[in-house]
Amino acid sequence: MTNRFSWHTATKKQLYCIATDDAVPLDLRYEAARELQVRRFDSDMLLDLVRMWPTHNVYQIAKHLGLSAFTVAKVAKRYGLLRTRRRKA
Repeated sequence: MTNRFSWHTATKKQLYCIATDDAVPLDLRYEAARELQVRRFDSDMLLDLVRMWPTHNVYQIAKHLGLSAFTVAKVAKRYGLLRTRRRKA
């Protein structure tokens, strides 16, 4: 059984080490740097998330922001948005 590395489950520290190690092939360094960039969540993204939350689902917001649905859900939970979603009657 072979171990496969998962970019999505790697810690930020692991990704940073891969991205900055000269011994790692350039394509893998690029992929690690790209994953770190995707995980970055700035204040403009938060504003978009809050504005879109009542009318869009997690997947639509993730696509708009260029992030994974997991990241969007995690940030929404951190700011208490998951408790505020209205259910359709």
